[in-house]
Amino acid sequence: MSENNPNQIMQQISEIYQKACSDIKSLRLQRLGILESIVAQKDQSKIANLKTKIDLL
Repeated sequence: MSENNPNQIMQQISEIYQKACSDIKSLRLQRLGILESIVAQKDQSKIANLKTKIDLL
């Protein structure tokens, strides 16, 4: 009977919701880190290309 207790069900829903929100936040931070890494790599590539062009001058 305790499984059908509305308070317990609401508590379980709340815990699942909080875990889902935490997971989503973590995934967003991971995605941001990946995007920052991609941008940094592109910037490094651009800098290297500019250095090469300057060296050719």
